[in-house]
Amino acid sequence: MNQRINEAVGEILESAKKSELPKTVEDAVLDSVNKSQEASAKWIALLKDVSKDYEGLVAKAGANARAINDRVLDNAAKNSQAVLDHAAAAVKTGDVNAAVKGQFEFVSAQLGIWNDQQVELLDLSSKIANDMLEATSKATNSTIERFSATI
Repeated sequence: MNQRINEAVGEILESAKKSELPKTVEDAVLDSVNKSQEASAKWIALLKDVSKDYEGLVAKAGANARAINDRVLDNAAKNSQAVLDHAAAAVKTGDVNAAVKGQFEFVSAQLGIWNDQQVELLDLSSKIANDMLEATSKATNSTIERFSATI
């Protein structure tokens, strides 16, 4: 049985060696391969460009996160220093009534400052969100246009 299979395979291989593709078929296949290589090169170049666009978005998002973080840290440092300064001043008064009155005034003033800081952070976050939305929209539209141009 194996011998018959081996002989049949040998005959098929021998027959295949003798056959040739018609020149028109060979030319069409080679043309198709060349066109596929060109299209592939265009797509790869496009993907590299698109990748750079999105790398820019990620970098922008990182910079925005640092801006918010810096603002939060700055506010925390200012608020902490205000508390420490107030505590030192309260101790120096030597008068409990004056210290209590100063404490109420400090808390009242500090609440206004904290509110202003929160509004400022909200405004900054909203601006950043809008900027990122706009940048993402531009990048997406540009990507769609470039992909459409290569099809």
